[in-house]
Amino acid sequence: MAVVIFLVVWFAATIYVIERCEPIWPKSSVEGLETNLEVVNINGDLYIHQTDLYAMGEVCIIDFDYEETGEFNFYLGEYGIHTLMPGTRGYNMNERYQHLCKSEGITKVNYCKPNGTVIFTVWQQGEEMTILKEQ
Repeated sequence: MAVVIFLVVWFAATIYVIERCEPIWPKSSVEGLETNLEVVNINGDLYIHQTDLYAMGEVCIIDFDYEETGEFNFYLGEYGIHTLMPGTRGYNMNERYQHLCKSEGITKVNYCKPNGTVIFTVWQQGEEMTILKEQ
């Protein structure tokens, strides 16, 4: 019986830790995120280009109606064990591209709090954007 209870508790704790996502902001400052995040167009899709470990995290989409509004709202989060050890990052790369969405109709990309409050605008229509082609 003790083994069964242990396995149930272990399984529940594992699911809790793996599925938990904590935003990397405010652990990382707004200035650091503004400096190390840029929106890039690769073959007609928008990507977030993370240029430093300081701004590394998984893209968490807030609004799924961005095609109608033209605004893509997201935040960067850390999943799993990293949420239990603040300041510890498991990423072993200094540069990273993550897919956001198709570029058609998007007029603004905002970095937000998980509740949707805009922290800063990463890119908006009329600003210069790096355009890359996959090879």
